Amino acid sequence: MTGYLKNNKKRKAKKEAVNIVLMCNGKGVVSGVIDEAADQGGNTFAGREFTQLVREDDREKASDFLKRVRREKVVQDVEMFLDLEGQKDMFLFTGISLDESILIIASDRYHGFNDLFEEMSRISNEQTNIARELARQKEKIASIERKRIERDLHDSVSQTIFSARIIAELIPELWQKDQEEAKRQMEKLKVLTRESLMEMRRLLMELRPQSFSEENIDDLLKQLVNSVRLRSDIDIELNIKGTSAPPEEVKEAIYRISQESLNNAVKHSGADKVMVSLEKKPDKSVLIITDNGSGFDIKNISKKKLGLYIMNQRAGAIHSRLNIDSKIGKGTKISLEYKHKNGKQDE
Repeated sequence: MTGYLKNNKKRKAKKEAVNIVLMCNGKGVVSGVIDEAADQGGNTFAGREFTQLVREDDREKASDFLKRVRREKVVQDVEMFLDLEGQKDMFLFTGISLDESILIIASDRYHGFNDLFEEMSRISNEQTNIARELARQKEKIASIERKRIERDLHDSVSQTIFSARIIAELIPELWQKDQEEAKRQMEKLKVLTRESLMEMRRLLMELRPQSFSEENIDDLLKQLVNSVRLRSDIDIELNIKGTSAPPEEVKEAIYRISQESLNNAVKHSGADKVMVSLEKKPDKSVLIITDNGSGFDIKNISKKKLGLYIMNQRAGAIHSRLNIDSKIGKGTKISLEYKHKNGKQDE
Protein backbone atom coordinates (compact mmCIF):
# COMPACT_ATOMS: atom_id res chain seq x y z
CA MET A 1 0.00 0.00 0.00
CA THR A 2 1.61 3.23 -1.19
CA GLY A 3 3.23 5.23 1.57
CA TYR A 4 2.67 2.57 4.24
CA LEU A 5 6.31 1.64 5.01
CA LYS A 6 7.49 5.25 5.23
CA ASN A 7 4.55 6.41 7.35
CA ASN A 8 4.55 3.30 9.52
CA LYS A 9 8.14 3.95 10.60
CA LYS A 10 7.31 7.59 11.38
CA ARG A 11 4.26 6.62 13.43
CA LYS A 12 6.12 3.97 15.43
CA ALA A 13 8.90 6.45 16.13
CA LYS A 14 6.29 8.87 17.49
CA LYS A 15 4.46 6.02 19.29
CA GLU A 16 1.33 6.67 17.24
CA ALA A 17 -1.15 3.90 16.46
CA VAL A 18 -1.27 2.47 12.95
CA ASN A 19 -4.89 1.84 11.95
CA ILE A 20 -6.37 0.26 8.85
CA VAL A 21 -10.11 -0.14 8.32
CA LEU A 22 -11.46 -2.59 5.75
CA MET A 23 -15.02 -3.03 4.53
CA CYS A 24 -15.72 -6.54 3.23
CA ASN A 25 -18.79 -7.99 1.54
CA GLY A 26 -20.55 -11.11 2.80
CA LYS A 27 -18.03 -13.36 1.03
CA GLY A 28 -15.05 -11.71 2.74
CA VAL A 29 -13.86 -9.73 -0.30
CA VAL A 30 -12.57 -6.22 0.45
CA SER A 31 -14.86 -3.59 -1.07
CA GLY A 32 -13.38 -0.49 0.55
CA VAL A 33 -10.30 0.63 2.50
CA ILE A 34 -9.57 3.43 4.94
CA ASP A 35 -5.79 3.52 5.48
CA GLU A 36 -4.79 5.85 8.28
CA ALA A 37 -1.18 4.76 7.85
CA ALA A 38 -0.73 6.36 4.43
CA ASP A 39 -1.07 9.95 3.32
CA GLN A 40 -2.18 8.81 -0.15
CA GLY A 41 -3.72 5.31 -0.15
CA GLY A 42 -2.98 3.11 -3.14
CA ASN A 43 -5.93 0.91 -2.14
CA THR A 44 -4.23 -2.32 -3.24
CA PHE A 45 -6.46 -4.34 -0.89
CA ALA A 46 -9.71 -3.60 -2.73
CA GLY A 47 -11.12 -6.57 -4.62
CA ARG A 48 -8.96 -9.10 -2.77
CA GLU A 49 -10.11 -11.72 -0.27
CA PHE A 50 -9.36 -10.79 3.32
CA THR A 51 -7.78 -14.19 3.96
CA GLN A 52 -5.18 -13.41 1.26
CA LEU A 53 -4.09 -10.20 3.01
CA VAL A 54 -2.50 -11.98 5.98
CA ARG A 55 0.58 -14.15 5.99
CA GLU A 56 0.12 -17.75 4.85
CA ASP A 57 0.32 -19.19 8.39
CA ASP A 58 -2.61 -16.99 9.51
CA ARG A 59 -5.02 -17.65 6.62
CA GLU A 60 -6.93 -20.42 8.38
CA LYS A 61 -7.23 -18.16 11.42
CA ALA A 62 -8.48 -15.35 9.16
CA SER A 63 -11.16 -17.65 7.73
CA ASP A 64 -12.29 -18.67 11.23
CA PHE A 65 -12.27 -14.96 12.22
CA LEU A 66 -14.77 -14.11 9.45
CA LYS A 67 -17.02 -17.02 10.42
CA ARG A 68 -17.03 -15.89 14.07
CA VAL A 69 -17.91 -12.32 13.08
CA ARG A 70 -20.90 -13.52 11.06
CA ARG A 71 -22.02 -15.70 13.97
CA GLU A 72 -21.18 -13.51 17.01
CA LYS A 73 -21.62 -10.06 15.36
CA VAL A 74 -18.56 -8.59 17.15
CA VAL A 75 -15.14 -10.27 17.57
CA GLN A 76 -12.18 -8.53 19.26
CA ASP A 77 -8.45 -9.03 19.94
CA VAL A 78 -7.51 -11.52 17.23
CA GLU A 79 -3.78 -11.36 16.48
CA MET A 80 -2.63 -11.93 12.88
CA PHE A 81 0.21 -10.75 10.66
CA LEU A 82 -0.91 -8.41 7.90
CA ASP A 83 1.15 -8.47 4.69
CA LEU A 84 1.79 -4.84 3.65
CA GLU A 85 4.13 -4.31 0.70
CA GLY A 86 6.03 -7.47 1.61
CA GLN A 87 6.43 -6.41 5.25
CA LYS A 88 4.49 -8.55 7.71
CA ASP A 89 3.44 -6.75 10.90
CA MET A 90 1.40 -8.05 13.81
CA PHE A 91 -2.04 -6.40 14.13
CA LEU A 92 -4.96 -6.78 16.49
CA PHE A 93 -8.15 -7.35 14.47
CA THR A 94 -11.70 -6.40 15.40
CA GLY A 95 -14.62 -7.55 13.23
CA ILE A 96 -18.14 -6.10 13.28
CA SER A 97 -21.03 -7.59 11.32
CA LEU A 98 -23.11 -4.94 9.51
CA ASP A 99 -26.01 -6.81 7.89
CA GLU A 100 -24.54 -8.02 4.58
CA SER A 101 -21.08 -6.50 5.17
CA ILE A 102 -18.23 -6.92 7.64
CA LEU A 103 -16.22 -4.01 9.05
CA ILE A 104 -12.66 -5.00 10.01
CA ILE A 105 -10.45 -2.72 12.10
CA ALA A 106 -6.73 -3.56 12.21
CA SER A 107 -4.76 -1.80 14.93
CA ASP A 108 -1.03 -2.39 15.40
CA ARG A 109 0.04 -4.51 18.36
CA TYR A 110 1.85 -1.60 20.02
CA HIS A 111 -1.29 0.40 20.63
CA GLY A 112 -4.27 -1.98 20.62
CA PHE A 113 -7.67 -0.68 19.53
CA ASN A 114 -7.85 2.79 18.13
CA ASP A 115 -10.10 5.70 18.85
CA LEU A 116 -12.29 4.77 15.90
CA PHE A 117 -13.49 1.57 17.54
CA GLU A 118 -14.06 3.41 20.83
CA GLU A 119 -16.14 6.00 18.99
CA MET A 120 -18.15 3.27 17.27
CA SER A 121 -18.78 1.63 20.63
CA ARG A 122 -19.92 4.96 22.06
CA ILE A 123 -22.32 5.53 19.16
CA SER A 124 -23.64 1.99 19.50
CA ASN A 125 -24.28 2.54 23.21
CA GLU A 126 -26.06 5.82 22.49
CA GLN A 127 -28.30 4.14 19.91
CA THR A 128 -29.11 1.39 22.41
CA ASN A 129 -30.03 3.98 25.06
CA ILE A 130 -32.22 5.87 22.59
CA ALA A 131 -34.00 2.65 21.62
CA ARG A 132 -34.60 1.83 25.30
CA GLU A 133 -35.97 5.31 25.97
CA LEU A 134 -38.33 5.08 22.98
CA ALA A 135 -39.55 1.70 24.21
CA ARG A 136 -40.10 3.16 27.70
CA GLN A 137 -42.04 6.13 26.31
CA LYS A 138 -44.15 3.83 24.12
CA GLU A 139 -45.04 1.68 27.12
CA LYS A 140 -45.90 4.81 29.14
CA ILE A 141 -48.21 6.03 26.39
CA ALA A 142 -49.83 2.60 26.14
CA SER A 143 -50.39 2.61 29.91
CA ILE A 144 -52.07 6.02 29.80
CA GLU A 145 -54.31 4.90 26.94
CA ARG A 146 -55.27 1.71 28.82
CA LYS A 147 -56.26 3.80 31.84
CA ARG A 148 -58.44 5.99 29.62
CA ILE A 149 -60.19 2.90 28.26
CA GLU A 150 -60.70 1.69 31.84
CA ARG A 151 -62.28 5.04 32.77
CA ASP A 152 -64.56 4.85 29.73
CA LEU A 153 -65.58 1.33 30.70
CA HIS A 154 -66.49 2.53 34.19
CA ASP A 155 -68.21 5.72 33.04
CA SER A 156 -70.28 4.23 30.25
CA VAL A 157 -70.50 0.45 30.02
CA SER A 158 -70.47 -0.28 33.76
CA GLN A 159 -73.15 2.30 34.48
CA THR A 160 -75.34 1.08 31.62
CA ILE A 161 -75.03 -2.56 32.70
CA PHE A 162 -75.82 -1.57 36.30
CA SER A 163 -79.00 0.19 35.14
CA ALA A 164 -79.96 -2.81 33.02
CA ARG A 165 -79.46 -5.10 35.99
CA ILE A 166 -81.75 -3.01 38.22
CA ILE A 167 -84.48 -3.01 35.56
CA ALA A 168 -84.13 -6.77 35.00
CA GLU A 169 -84.55 -7.43 38.74
CA LEU A 170 -87.66 -5.23 38.94
CA ILE A 171 -89.48 -6.61 35.87
CA PRO A 172 -90.80 -9.89 37.48
CA GLU A 173 -92.39 -7.98 40.36
CA LEU A 174 -93.64 -5.21 38.05
CA TRP A 175 -95.25 -7.80 35.75
CA GLN A 176 -97.55 -8.85 38.56
CA LYS A 177 -98.77 -5.29 39.07
CA ASP A 178 -98.67 -3.55 35.67
CA GLN A 179 -97.90 -5.59 32.59
CA GLU A 180 -97.92 -2.59 30.23
CA GLU A 181 -95.30 -0.82 32.32
CA ALA A 182 -93.31 -4.06 32.56
CA LYS A 183 -93.32 -4.29 28.75
CA ARG A 184 -92.07 -0.71 28.50
CA GLN A 185 -89.26 -1.52 30.92
CA MET A 186 -88.38 -4.62 28.89
CA GLU A 187 -88.02 -2.46 25.78
CA LYS A 188 -85.82 -0.11 27.77
CA LEU A 189 -83.76 -3.11 28.88
CA LYS A 190 -83.25 -4.10 25.24
CA VAL A 191 -82.01 -0.61 24.41
CA LEU A 192 -79.61 -0.58 27.35
CA THR A 193 -78.10 -3.97 26.51
CA ARG A 194 -77.78 -2.97 22.85
CA GLU A 195 -76.02 0.26 23.84
CA SER A 196 -73.66 -1.68 26.14
CA LEU A 197 -72.74 -4.04 23.32
CA MET A 198 -72.11 -1.17 20.91
CA GLU A 199 -69.99 0.66 23.50
CA MET A 200 -67.91 -2.44 24.18
CA ARG A 201 -67.29 -2.89 20.45
CA ARG A 202 -66.29 0.76 20.15
CA LEU A 203 -63.84 0.55 23.04
CA LEU A 204 -62.30 -2.65 21.69
CA MET A 205 -61.88 -1.06 18.27
CA GLU A 206 -60.27 2.06 19.74
CA LEU A 207 -57.93 -0.04 21.87
CA ARG A 208 -56.71 -1.95 18.84
CA PRO A 209 -58.64 -1.63 15.57
CA GLN A 210 -59.19 -4.90 13.75
CA SER A 211 -56.32 -5.67 11.34
CA PHE A 212 -54.63 -2.38 12.22
CA SER A 213 -51.46 -3.15 10.29
CA GLU A 214 -53.38 -4.31 7.21
CA GLU A 215 -55.86 -1.40 7.13
CA ASN A 216 -54.96 1.85 5.39
CA ILE A 217 -55.22 5.12 7.28
CA ASP A 218 -58.32 6.19 5.30
CA ASP A 219 -60.38 3.22 6.49
CA LEU A 220 -59.03 3.48 10.04
CA LEU A 221 -60.12 7.12 10.32
CA LYS A 222 -63.55 6.27 8.89
CA GLN A 223 -63.96 3.54 11.53
CA LEU A 224 -62.87 5.94 14.26
CA VAL A 225 -65.23 8.72 13.17
CA ASN A 226 -68.17 6.30 12.91
CA SER A 227 -67.35 4.98 16.37
CA VAL A 228 -67.39 8.47 17.91
CA ARG A 229 -70.64 9.29 16.14
CA LEU A 230 -72.27 6.32 17.90
CA ARG A 231 -71.63 7.80 21.32
CA SER A 232 -72.18 11.51 20.71
CA ASP A 233 -74.39 13.99 18.91
CA ILE A 234 -71.43 15.81 17.38
CA ASP A 235 -71.45 16.41 13.64
CA ILE A 236 -68.06 15.06 12.47
CA GLU A 237 -66.83 15.76 8.94
CA LEU A 238 -63.92 13.71 7.55
CA ASN A 239 -61.93 14.90 4.54
CA ILE A 240 -59.03 12.85 3.14
CA LYS A 241 -56.97 13.93 0.15
CA GLY A 242 -54.09 12.24 -1.66
CA THR A 243 -53.15 8.63 -2.31
CA SER A 244 -49.68 8.38 -0.71
CA ALA A 245 -49.54 5.85 2.13
CA PRO A 246 -47.66 7.05 5.23
CA PRO A 247 -45.25 4.66 6.99
CA GLU A 248 -46.66 2.29 9.62
CA GLU A 249 -45.46 4.32 12.63
CA VAL A 250 -46.83 7.54 11.10
CA LYS A 251 -50.16 5.86 10.36
CA GLU A 252 -50.49 4.86 14.02
CA ALA A 253 -49.51 8.35 15.23
CA ILE A 254 -52.13 9.95 12.96
CA TYR A 255 -54.78 7.52 14.20
CA ARG A 256 -53.95 7.92 17.91
CA ILE A 257 -53.75 11.72 17.75
CA SER A 258 -57.10 11.81 15.92
CA GLN A 259 -58.55 9.44 18.50
CA GLU A 260 -57.41 11.56 21.44
CA SER A 261 -58.52 14.81 19.77
CA LEU A 262 -62.03 13.47 19.13
CA ASN A 263 -62.20 12.09 22.66
CA ASN A 264 -61.35 15.55 24.02
CA ALA A 265 -63.94 17.18 21.76
CA VAL A 266 -66.67 14.85 23.04
CA LYS A 267 -65.80 15.05 26.73
CA HIS A 268 -64.45 18.55 27.28
CA SER A 269 -65.10 21.00 24.46
CA GLY A 270 -68.89 21.17 24.26
CA ALA A 271 -68.50 21.29 20.47
CA ASP A 272 -71.31 20.32 18.11
CA LYS A 273 -69.14 20.26 14.98
CA VAL A 274 -65.68 18.75 14.36
CA MET A 275 -63.71 18.59 11.12
CA VAL A 276 -60.94 16.01 10.59
CA SER A 277 -58.70 16.66 7.57
CA LEU A 278 -55.84 14.49 6.33
CA GLU A 279 -53.73 15.45 3.32
CA LYS A 280 -51.32 12.80 2.05
CA LYS A 281 -48.72 14.24 -0.29
CA PRO A 282 -45.62 12.46 -1.67
CA ASP A 283 -43.36 14.64 0.49
CA LYS A 284 -45.47 15.02 3.63
CA SER A 285 -48.62 14.05 5.53
CA VAL A 286 -50.68 16.77 7.24
CA LEU A 287 -53.41 16.15 9.83
CA ILE A 288 -55.69 19.00 10.99
CA ILE A 289 -58.54 18.63 13.49
CA THR A 290 -60.75 21.61 14.37
CA ASP A 291 -63.83 22.00 16.58
CA ASN A 292 -66.20 24.85 17.41
CA GLY A 293 -66.16 24.12 21.13
CA SER A 294 -65.48 26.29 24.16
CA GLY A 295 -61.70 26.25 23.64
CA PHE A 296 -59.17 26.86 26.40
CA ASP A 297 -56.17 28.97 27.36
CA ILE A 298 -53.22 26.85 26.28
CA LYS A 299 -50.90 28.70 28.69
CA ASN A 300 -52.96 27.63 31.69
CA ILE A 301 -53.32 23.98 30.71
CA SER A 302 -50.75 21.41 31.76
CA LYS A 303 -49.37 19.40 28.87
CA LYS A 304 -50.17 16.30 30.90
CA LYS A 305 -53.89 17.08 30.82
CA LEU A 306 -56.57 16.64 28.15
CA GLY A 307 -54.49 13.96 26.48
CA LEU A 308 -51.92 16.56 25.38
CA TYR A 309 -49.10 14.48 26.80
CA ILE A 310 -50.12 11.44 24.73
CA MET A 311 -50.44 13.46 21.54
CA ASN A 312 -47.10 15.24 22.02
CA GLN A 313 -45.35 11.93 22.67
CA ARG A 314 -46.92 10.40 19.57
CA ALA A 315 -45.71 13.32 17.47
CA GLY A 316 -42.22 13.20 18.99
CA ALA A 317 -41.93 9.48 18.26
CA ILE A 318 -42.12 10.23 14.50
CA HIS A 319 -39.86 13.30 14.77
CA SER A 320 -42.72 15.71 14.16
CA ARG A 321 -44.25 18.59 16.06
CA LEU A 322 -47.80 18.88 17.30
CA ASN A 323 -49.31 22.37 17.07
CA ILE A 324 -52.29 23.30 19.26
CA ASP A 325 -54.15 26.56 18.71
CA SER A 326 -57.03 27.29 21.07
CA LYS A 327 -58.76 30.30 22.57
CA ILE A 328 -61.58 30.47 25.06
CA GLY A 329 -64.85 30.63 23.14
CA LYS A 330 -63.08 30.19 19.78
CA GLY A 331 -62.69 26.42 19.55
CA THR A 332 -59.53 24.37 19.08
CA LYS A 333 -57.27 23.48 16.16
CA ILE A 334 -54.77 20.62 16.36
CA SER A 335 -52.30 20.02 13.53
CA LEU A 336 -49.54 17.53 12.81
CA GLU A 337 -47.15 17.65 9.88
CA TYR A 338 -44.85 14.74 9.06
CA LYS A 339 -42.20 15.26 6.39
CA HIS A 340 -41.19 12.09 4.57
CA LYS A 341 -37.50 11.20 4.46
CA ASN A 342 -35.54 12.57 1.53
CA GLY A 343 -38.56 14.72 0.65
CA LYS A 344 -40.59 11.81 -0.70
CA GLN A 345 -42.81 9.02 0.49
CA ASP A 346 -40.96 6.55 2.71
CA GLU A 347 -40.38 3.12 1.36
